Amino acid sequence: MFVALDVLKNELLFFFSALGVFNALLASLYFGFQGLKQRNPYLLSLGGLLFLIVLRVGVSCFYFFLGIIHPLLIQLGLTANVLAGVVLFTLMKTDKTSFAKRDAIHFSLVFSALLLFGWLYPYHEHFPVWDFQIRYAMHALLTIYIGFSGLRLLSEKKHHEELFKQKRIVLCAFVAICLGFAISLFTNYVLGPIFFSIIFYGSLILLYKANGFFQKSFREKYAGKKINSLEAALLKEKMDQYLFDSSLFKNPDFKINALAKAMNVAPQRISQVLNDNFNVSFSHYINTYRVEEAKKLLHSRKDITIEAIGLEAGFRSKSSFFSIFRQKTGYTPKAFLKTTPEIEN
Repeated sequence: MFVALDVLKNELLFFFSALGVFNALLASLYFGFQGLKQRNPYLLSLGGLLFLIVLRVGVSCFYFFLGIIHPLLIQLGLTANVLAGVVLFTLMKTDKTSFAKRDAIHFSLVFSALLLFGWLYPYHEHFPVWDFQIRYAMHALLTIYIGFSGLRLLSEKKHHEELFKQKRIVLCAFVAICLGFAISLFTNYVLGPIFFSIIFYGSLILLYKANGFFQKSFREKYAGKKINSLEAALLKEKMDQYLFDSSLFKNPDFKINALAKAMNVAPQRISQVLNDNFNVSFSHYINTYRVEEAKKLLHSRKDITIEAIGLEAGFRSKSSFFSIFRQKTGYTPKAFLKTTPEIEN
């Protein structure tokens, strides 16, 4: 009886772990497909990262429950571990429009080096070295990539606050998965895949809540129903008028759902109009109002500091104010204040 219960417990653990791996695989393919379809490097990187994690966790999952696995798959899992660190590092700097060229070169070089190394020193011929020196060297390399990814994430906050929140979730989830596997080495190895499944589902929920991730990242179900130009122009005119009258953009926590509720319009529709018809994100749209407000305040409010003007205009921090203002005007706030009379004349 106890043997039967033990077998049933193992089967349930395997089912839950394998289900998490399978769902994560589907999610990675979905992200990757949407990234290719939309030409969105951010989604493509996210899909690639999740796919590499699935390879690593999948190998561990089946190795534990089956007790034996082909040496090539073990080598593939360890290699995917390092590549996941490289993609994580790349993702922290990637936006929705382009990869950094040096990151693409970096990934290509690391991928080629790992491929060549694996071919010259395959696991099945050098498994004692792989199981000790190479394994720990790869874990150390992964740790270094995680550290540099964290540093990159801090710089991302200055430029893309919304992407920063999403990437923070991804980075924390990645670290949690690594810690879960590290803990499993000293307790029960099955905990690694179990931790992964829990963290994966939890991360999806957090991403869903993070600034409408699925609304902003994908074209959604409305993608095939493009709003005609006249209807889009009328809706945007109403949005412009509402924001001009209410000045709600001055609230740094102002979100698309708040605007949708105030105008009695679905947030997906607002997102679609901005993305499809005007090729801007909601944050870009709102920040345009904040920059225009800051321009006025720079000349009218001589009694407060430039940093205070940014906060009054709706920016959350000095760094985001300076960064976004420069992106949209080509000047820092201080330089704009000095050169505006010359520009207007």
